Amino acid sequence: MTKQSWVFKYVGVIEWVGALMALAAWLLTSFSSLPGGFAFERAFHNLSAVLLFPYLPATVAFVALMMQRREIWDFIQQSKAQEGQEGLQKKALLQFFFAVALPVGIIAGLMAASTPLADRIALLVIGSLIYWAYKRRELRVGRVVEIIEPFLLFVLMSYSYSTIKAAIGLRSGPLWDAELYAIDRLLFFGNDPLATLKAWLPLATHAWVYAWLDWAYYTWFFHFIVVFALLTAKGDREELRSYVASILLTYHIGGLAYHLFPALGPVYHFPRQTSHLTRIRLHTNRYQGVLWQNLDAIRKGVAKRIYPFEYIACMPSLHVASEFVMLFFSRRSRPLQVITLPFFCAVLMATVVLGWHYVIDWLGGLVVAGVAIWISLKVPRTAYAPWAILAEDAEEEGAEEKRNVAA
Repeated sequence: MTKQSWVFKYVGVIEWVGALMALAAWLLTSFSSLPGGFAFERAFHNLSAVLLFPYLPATVAFVALMMQRREIWDFIQQSKAQEGQEGLQKKALLQFFFAVALPVGIIAGLMAASTPLADRIALLVIGSLIYWAYKRRELRVGRVVEIIEPFLLFVLMSYSYSTIKAAIGLRSGPLWDAELYAIDRLLFFGNDPLATLKAWLPLATHAWVYAWLDWAYYTWFFHFIVVFALLTAKGDREELRSYVASILLTYHIGGLAYHLFPALGPVYHFPRQTSHLTRIRLHTNRYQGVLWQNLDAIRKGVAKRIYPFEYIACMPSLHVASEFVMLFFSRRSRPLQVITLPFFCAVLMATVVLGWHYVIDWLGGLVVAGVAIWISLKVPRTAYAPWAILAEDAEEEGAEEKRNVAA
């Protein structure tokens, strides 16, 4: 059993960081004009909406099935050899019906009528994979915790991150938008970055390109879950823990970094540059208005609650940071790299073309991502729920001792 410091024996690094950041957020609301209430119900609603995003269950099922296909086939062949073909079929069908097909069928029936058929079928596939994991004695408490706890930690992070980000509205000093824009012009040899990108990429002026970039910008959590499913299905527990830790650390570090270079972004500081977007039907247009209303309420001291992720700051770009983290942890799967790289490139373009960020914000996002990845790779076993791995280590050592005694 790997020895751990008593500080991280039962509470992981990310759990400690999450708790300390939540405490800092609570103190911030207690000693400032920020509202003390937080819309946790909206955070859970957003999480559930993402998990039921159209074709996400189908994508997760496909990724998991591809990663587990050999293990499932080997298990079936071993079971045939042990129990015989006819006995295996009757027993497996009965167990499968009560353990998987019946509950999944009930859940699928309760889903909205608009849910794609592929997602309903995907539930059966996912349930089957969980069933096979149980049969192979791989569905331990620690494994279940590793799948569920990251989403709870994400909700906790949304509280501290959103509170710290909302505090940008309390600043009375100057913003850095003019300086960041000047750096962008320097990078583009004195030219306007947005105009230059449009000249380099003529397709970027088409409405359907804007719509695609708009979609890519708002589906980063879809992408997060797909990479999460890949690492879970591969069974690479340390890589999974490092991945979750990197994503959470990206937002914890990024939320604090906003206050080093406080800025709103081109769409708010230079609105004429992106005025053409208002003629296109985009999620960005509505969301940018919502964020401005929330920031204005903080500034005027009339905000009643803090809403998850619905405030304005641009340096560093955490969309770029989180997409880079996903790209990094896709490095061991060529098919997933083929999916992840276009996502990363699309988000790079979307951050600037949609007016959210300056080009220099990319560099800030990459630095934050690099720091988060470096830290997470140093503490994979103590990232979160370290007691789960320690308990399984003890169980495996006990089983090995029994085998040695029996031998």
